Amino acid sequence: QTLLRKIAPEQPLNPDDENYTGELKFNFYRYGEWIEVTIDDTLPLDGNGELAFVHSTAENEFWPALLEKAYAKMEGNYINLSGGQATEGMVDMTGGIADVLKFANETPSTVFQAIIDAVLEKSLLSTSIPAIPGQTEALKANGLVCGHAYSVTGANIFTDSDGNKHHLVRIRNPWGQHEWKGPWRDSDERWQSVVSCHFDQFKHENDEDGEFWMHVGNYVQEYTKLEIVRLNASDIEAEGRWIETAGLLNWSQEAGSNGGWPSRKTWASSFVNNPYKVFHVAGGSHSDEAIISLTQKDRRMERHEGVKNNIISFYVYESEMDIEDIVEGETALSDLIGGSKKKEIYTTTFTNLRDVSKRLRLPGEGTYVVVPCCYSTEMEGEVFMRIFVERPRDEAKPDWAVDLDDQRTE
Repeated sequence: QTLLRKIAPEQPLNPDDENYTGELKFNFYRYGEWIEVTIDDTLPLDGNGELAFVHSTAENEFWPALLEKAYAKMEGNYINLSGGQATEGMVDMTGGIADVLKFANETPSTVFQAIIDAVLEKSLLSTSIPAIPGQTEALKANGLVCGHAYSVTGANIFTDSDGNKHHLVRIRNPWGQHEWKGPWRDSDERWQSVVSCHFDQFKHENDEDGEFWMHVGNYVQEYTKLEIVRLNASDIEAEGRWIETAGLLNWSQEAGSNGGWPSRKTWASSFVNNPYKVFHVAGGSHSDEAIISLTQKDRRMERHEGVKNNIISFYVYESEMDIEDIVEGETALSDLIGGSKKKEIYTTTFTNLRDVSKRLRLPGEGTYVVVPCCYSTEMEGEVFMRIFVERPRDEAKPDWAVDLDDQRTE
């Protein structure tokens, strides 16, 4: 409710209200700040006189379509909203930190742990199945839809009358229909044997509303990725756990700051010209993590003009310099990480996604340098970078997947 009021503040929405003017205001998060977008109350219709885009099942509910109109205005037009990743909209409407977990290199155990951690942190989660070439949102025999974004709304460990534990994931189709027809579907007799569950807030309800449960083993077989947006990184797992720094960085040929990626040939000549940010960790098991997030600026707004996202990544290095001696923008990157090619301690895969984020564990106390870069020195643009550094904490994170058989499906 608090987040909804952040996006759509209290205002007259009923045309019969004497204070209603037909002018509506919405807020969206853009590069470190919330901006206000004002629209009128007219909405586009299709050839049948129905709402052309987002619509509610309730005929008298229009706020989703009005919110979409404001978002389209911010991005330039409705066409610019087509396609892309679910995380983009979730970040713009929450100010959260985006992350993508691809299942190719994960086990059901690690996926289940990630989901439990995220839902307990009240994060937003989206998941999807790859589209079938030449088909739009194809419906599979098992009830799932390809090329379609689902929400992950919960997870739980259910115990049956024989003492067996079942690790299930709760998923919602925003269409409100077309549910999973496999094991642990709403009508499955397995539910009759369930005697308890670990989390009271994620219980089974047998409703035909587009929401359903799957065993995590089946889930990772059908779906290929999980998109996570943590609503408030400062509150992940413990209040005040993270210290945030942020800034807008620029890749520019004119300024000589588009250094490209660090190949042997370009290391000394161009890579060290890239912009950077530095941070420090205290070290130890309670202060050895950081969350690094990049957002490419204004790429979707120019999509109708043929502008595409840059292909980007970031590299993390450990520096021998004390952070007190570093002045960002003045201290040369070559002085921070060495003039000859130095091995990074972490890097992300190059991607054309707007948002690139990663939570990583660092080797120990010290000063670290994050260098965002494009794949080519011909790519230009701005990128908003946020870095969250871990503060000490006392509690240990529980392992919710401890008794899950990684290979099991049902």
